[in-house]
Amino acid sequence: KEEDPFNTAENKLLLSNLLVLAKEQTSCRYLQQIIDKNPKMGTVFFYPTIIKNITDLITNQFGNYLIQKLFSYINQNQFTDILNAIVPDFVEISTNFYGTRVLQKMIDCINNQYQMLSLLKIISTNISELLNDINASHIVNKLLSLRQFYITSAIYEMVNRNFLTIALHKHGCCSIQKILENDLIFTENIIVNILNNAMTLITH
Repeated sequence: KEEDPFNTAENKLLLSNLLVLAKEQTSCRYLQQIIDKNPKMGTVFFYPTIIKNITDLITNQFGNYLIQKLFSYINQNQFTDILNAIVPDFVEISTNFYGTRVLQKMIDCINNQYQMLSLLKIISTNISELLNDINASHIVNKLLSLRQFYITSAIYEMVNRNFLTIALHKHGCCSIQKILENDLIFTENIIVNILNNAMTLITH
């Protein structure tokens, strides 16, 4: 029987205290150093515990850095697993000061269309909550900054479907203004929406 390379007393102690260690600045940095030295410590040994507690870590002041470090080493299947795991808490993560940073980092790491389409599907059902929040709106802006036709057109369609819910919100109004400045090719339908709702907008 092949010996488990992670089966040491020190590693077992790390694993049993992983969540506590990840939420403290110095020990979180230590965990990141361990992963840099031996990536399988993150992708194999720590990974099951991390994926079970993904929202808790992503939204933590220090734990979010452990997740961002993991993005450098996980395989595509694991990346997709993380994407699926955050779906139930997507709005909570997006609107969190630390969570939105992790999701923006995640966007940088996406390298296949299936993952991007999965992310766009999640965003589609939550577009109003995202654009109406000062933290979460950065995720939409990050996607638009990629300047990919299918991504930009999908986001503009989402905005049009939820136009008034977003436009009548204090931060949502600012978000739409930024979107209008982003790419003139896609603004026509939003301008039509503005004109069709002109009286409501002017008097709001």
